[in-house]
Amino acid sequence: MKLIIVIYRDVFLWSEKYKKDRTDSWEDKAAFVRLAEQDLKALGISGDGKIKLSNSVGSIVVRALADSKGRSGYGFMPVSPLVNRLTSYGEGRLPNFKRIEVTAEATKENC
Repeated sequence: MKLIIVIYRDVFLWSEKYKKDRTDSWEDKAAFVRLAEQDLKALGISGDGKIKLSNSVGSIVVRALADSKGRSGYGFMPVSPLVNRLTSYGEGRLPNFKRIEVTAEATKENC
């Protein structure tokens, strides 16, 4: 299934990055994509499933979360080093964070 990934800043995850007493990695907490419920059904994912996102730049495995208000064909991910593995650079040499085209498939791989 083809998807467009849009990146956004999550203030709560961003603050985790700077906590001195954190026990788990904020990158692990940011390893998810929010998808429309109909896209999850089309991929055969229910509950806390995992999804592999890949394009010509690279691939990642993240948790798939249902977004009841999400638009079909779009996925939303918080800013993290993980998503940089899918980010391409356009003609202006600036990274493309707002429209990352990927192929999505359900997987059993670990994040």
